[in-house]
Amino acid sequence: MILWLNRVLFLQLIEANLVHFNGGDERLKFLNFHKIPTFSTLNTLFFEVLSQKKTETMKILIIYLI
Repeated sequence: MILWLNRVLFLQLIEANLVHFNGGDERLKFLNFHKIPTFSTLNTLFFEVLSQKKTETMKILIIYLI
């Protein structure tokens, strides 16, 4: 449970920084039902993004932002 909570907090931190550094552009938010409609999608995102090396993590995360 703690691992999942840490992952959610990590993604929220990235999301908040993306929005903040881009002038408050709400379109950059990705932790919502439009981008991640199911638990299965969220589960896939966690294991595709957070199980990769740091260089690969950002590449995969950017795919989810589009």
